Amino acid sequence: RRSIVEAPSTMSSSLKEAIDQAARRVEGITRRTVLEPSSWLAELAGGKTTVNLKMENQQVTGSFKVRGALNKMSLVVAELPSCRPVLASTGNHAMACGWAAGRLNLHCEVHVPQTVSAGKLQALKHK
Repeated sequence: RRSIVEAPSTMSSSLKEAIDQAARRVEGITRRTVLEPSSWLAELAGGKTTVNLKMENQQVTGSFKVRGALNKMSLVVAELPSCRPVLASTGNHAMACGWAAGRLNLHCEVHVPQTVSAGKLQALKHK
């Protein structure tokens, strides 16, 4: 069986297996984002190295956090099917959890500070 992640030789087999399981849980649901080479950043780094950018802004919620939110909520729902996640965030974590809850058909309660921007609040309400 081919591993989903190329693990460093120092990584324990149980950690590697946990990472592989998480990757399988989100595979096909979240987007597989690409690596884009950046010659400009490579030059800034001295020109003797390759610099790649992981394009996580192309993820469904605009950040990498969606994978972690979906993975964790999937685990929780498997053990507690009637759970109701509650979180406090105004940023990418809130957007990711809201999206993941929608995919898992869960009600997710997000607490935001009174200072949250109107745009962010509107986006959160539509996740």
